[in-house]
Amino acid sequence: MNKKRLLLVVLLLVSLPCVYVGALIGWDRITSPRWPYDYVPERSIPQREIVFLEEKSTNTLGFINADGSGLEYIRFWEEGRTREQAIFTYPVIWSSDGEFFLWVDRRYPLIYRIKGNRLVGRVVGKITEAEIALAPDSTQAIVTGHYRLPRGEVIGGIFLVDLTGKSQPPIVLDSTKDIGWRFTDGNGVGEYHSEIFEIGLHPICGNLLVFRAYYYGAFSTGSPGAEEYNERLILYDLSTGVQTTLWNLRARYPSCSPDGRWIGYTGEDGLYLMRPDGSMRRKIETVQGFPTISWSPDGEWIVYHVCSEEATCEIYKMNVETGEKVKLVDRGVYPYWRQGNPSR
Repeated sequence: MNKKRLLLVVLLLVSLPCVYVGALIGWDRITSPRWPYDYVPERSIPQREIVFLEEKSTNTLGFINADGSGLEYIRFWEEGRTREQAIFTYPVIWSSDGEFFLWVDRRYPLIYRIKGNRLVGRVVGKITEAEIALAPDSTQAIVTGHYRLPRGEVIGGIFLVDLTGKSQPPIVLDSTKDIGWRFTDGNGVGEYHSEIFEIGLHPICGNLLVFRAYYYGAFSTGSPGAEEYNERLILYDLSTGVQTTLWNLRARYPSCSPDGRWIGYTGEDGLYLMRPDGSMRRKIETVQGFPTISWSPDGEWIVYHVCSEEATCEIYKMNVETGEKVKLVDRGVYPYWRQGNPSR
């Protein structure tokens, strides 16, 4: 074997482990060893009641009080990188004490703590393909996605993650058992079922967890290539494990009011409210797309965005009892109303 062939064999043997590791943990973790990056705001972060994105893919967050005062837009960037790079594409959640933010990047849930003039980030719970919300007391995150167990097995479901990092994410619901192929004949015509969970910005109602579960079926029985879809809104009792299906409907990003009286969600044609038992369901707003709902700490108001056909988006708050509607921001999406009593 000549030297060139020997060199090629050596390079191949060296690269194979990298390919395998990359497939397991994702290429972004190899090619970006410093990720998640620390970010620097252009000035100090104000203590406001509501945080939102300037637009759907941006490096700028907006901050405002619920009465419309104190509006500020602040850009963030990672040192050594362009200041125009988009950082935020999902809703940003802010703790009631103002000490940290949560958001999703590259489908990983992240926590960013405010340390001096920097936001210092780390991955929450080693969960991928994630959505994230914050428990009312800000000590735990509720995360949906996939988690790799210490023995290497990957499970999907809903997890509670201790934000102090002292414990592994306990499994609330495991959807992995519902994933698998079932062939119906020798020609490969079959059915694939996968249950996926989705949460809103405020998924906990007292001792209940509200979430959307949907099945996606490909290669449906007798009709190769067709799709099947089944969707449910579910209440899960965290103490007993009892599940109650509220409605077989398309209800995205379900969120509980802090007082536990209402569940708000985004339907196909607008925003809806209903009681936790499924009663008193009513449409409160017509919107395009699937904006998220965030509740005021007293449960009397919601905040959300509305986009026009020209793709301009405004932020409104609405009183859920009277229907009073107030525009807060001319430019913004995905508002989040901090819980507790944040100082201004």
